[in-house]
Amino acid sequence: MNTICPSHLASLGEDFLLLDIRERFEFNTYRGVFPNLKNIPFSEFDEELPTLDKSRKTLLICNNGLRSRTAVQFLAERGFADVSSVMGGLVKWQQNGLPMTGTPPDSYRIPYQILRNVLPKKSAIELKIILGKIFRSSCGSPHRWDISS
Repeated sequence: MNTICPSHLASLGEDFLLLDIRERFEFNTYRGVFPNLKNIPFSEFDEELPTLDKSRKTLLICNNGLRSRTAVQFLAERGFADVSSVMGGLVKWQQNGLPMTGTPPDSYRIPYQILRNVLPKKSAIELKIILGKIFRSSCGSPHRWDISS
């Protein structure tokens, strides 16, 4: 499956569609700020699919990447030639310090809070290292994670 890090989107130019597939209430609450951004909830794909250009590069984003990975397969099976998932969704978007509008939920701090409760004697730096090992990827880094208690 094709994935791309949110921080690499700008390097693609502007000839693609960034499709936020979260429900409309989620999109209206908070979203990334990016040209060519459109909201079509995954739950509405059947109705909206005919409005999309199957030959255009399409990048799908959701909250954490789970829905977008499923939707990539869905679109590929329906003839979309160039479709990818934005790795880590808006969680990774925020971790990379990319612009957002609205108010994202506090759930972005949950991994740190869980570790803080499970490993209370570890320092913030030690917890960042542990989180980095757990969520290791080429996309984002623990130093950008909000680990305030």
